[in-house]
Amino acid sequence: MQSLPDYLTFPMHTNMGTPHATVVSARPGSGFAYSTMGYAVVQLAIEDALGIPFNTFMTDSIFAPLGITHSSYDVVEIMARGDAEDLVANYDNELVPESHKKYAGKAGASLKLTASEFGKLISSFVSNPLAGDSALSQMFEAQPGTYGSWGIGLELFGEHRTIVGHSGGA
Repeated sequence: MQSLPDYLTFPMHTNMGTPHATVVSARPGSGFAYSTMGYAVVQLAIEDALGIPFNTFMTDSIFAPLGITHSSYDVVEIMARGDAEDLVANYDNELVPESHKKYAGKAGASLKLTASEFGKLISSFVSNPLAGDSALSQMFEAQPGTYGSWGIGLELFGEHRTIVGHSGGA
């Protein structure tokens, strides 16, 4: 697997499209662009600033306070613990189960959850004193430049954009 800096410079694999180097193409906040690589940049910033792996940061700062103990951004860790069979499955376009993949850009593509812990994470969006009502409501409201299709971090579906989530391409 590539290192995160190498992945950002020129990824060997992508979920969609042709691999290319990650470049800043617009001023942050000036528009919308779906970008797994944007999350990879955030991951690298966290790792550089704190000097710890992204998964460690997420486990200690987000998951542990929520009581999430079997899920992780590190699928190898999950498999080593013997918890892989409890994960929510991935499927291809024909709805055939796929194995869990490993990605250098963990922040945008590697969260592996059990069904019950997925519920805990979703519940935390509703009752999270850190996010506050304003930030929470923006997650469910179409953001500028998204053509009505994205809140903050959540894709908006349905006739009235009242169904939220993310397919993740799997």
